[in-house]
Amino acid sequence: TATPGSANAVWRSLHALLDSGVAFECRTTVHPNLHRAQDILTLVAQLRDMGVQHYALQTFRPVGCVSTELESNDSSACLLDTNQLAEVSIKFSRFDLRQMMTPT
Repeated sequence: TATPGSANAVWRSLHALLDSGVAFECRTTVHPNLHRAQDILTLVAQLRDMGVQHYALQTFRPVGCVSTELESNDSSACLLDTNQLAEVSIKFSRFDLRQMMTPT
């Protein structure tokens, strides 16, 4: 969110979900202006190490977005190359890639 400390509540929620034993999906919405490939790969490693089983990467959709800068840029491109996506996919029991153009 680019807001310092905003992830603390997310991490607490994730720990609560993991402790509960309830099935859930972790999802990351990706925008090339806000993320780098290394950011995603670092997050993937953290989630895997925590025990996340179901993970999805999805494209930012500008519907209702108040930021014209985010809305105007092409957010459909995938930040990870084919090899990186393959590595991510084997780290989870289930991995979904949603609405992202896959690299050639």
